Amino acid sequence: MNLQNDRLSTSEVERAIRDTNAAIDDLFPQTEEAVRDMEIMLGTTEHELPESIADADEVLRRIEDRVRQSSTPSEFGNFLKLLRTKKKVSLEKLANDTDLDPEDIHEIETSHENIASPMTVSVIARYFKLQPKKVQALAGLSRSKEEADCGPSLRIAACADPNFDSLTKEERQAFQDLIKQLK
Repeated sequence: MNLQNDRLSTSEVERAIRDTNAAIDDLFPQTEEAVRDMEIMLGTTEHELPESIADADEVLRRIEDRVRQSSTPSEFGNFLKLLRTKKKVSLEKLANDTDLDPEDIHEIETSHENIASPMTVSVIARYFKLQPKKVQALAGLSRSKEEADCGPSLRIAACADPNFDSLTKEERQAFQDLIKQLK
């Protein structure tokens, strides 16, 4: 480059154009095969996406469903199973004594979301001699002061193995504390 008069000579301009064209040529495909490869890589082919992934909302819903299926049961479901095993009450006995459907109880204990109705939660609470409103708060069915009060004990109990006999000493104590709060 000629720096004396801030002008480029003709040969310098031609060289700059040639270098620029070479750089541009490297960015853009030059053959039909290179164009197809680029379209596939960038997802701009003329072909439609497979139906199973064409709708982004549907794909997101399926991902959320898989996450729910692979995660642990709801806090209330885990709590109920812990309570049953602690009190040595079988699912069938609880269903028989409360006139609840055993399949509904099983679904509550294994579902990844809190699906119990307020009536069902109240029936279960009364069966175990717990305050229905506090247990409903625990199940996420009401917004009460008790809901906040159960926090740490509930988290410890909900993360534990749902078989009371296999709980650690700390987990048992946290669960006992939670039961005291619900009475």
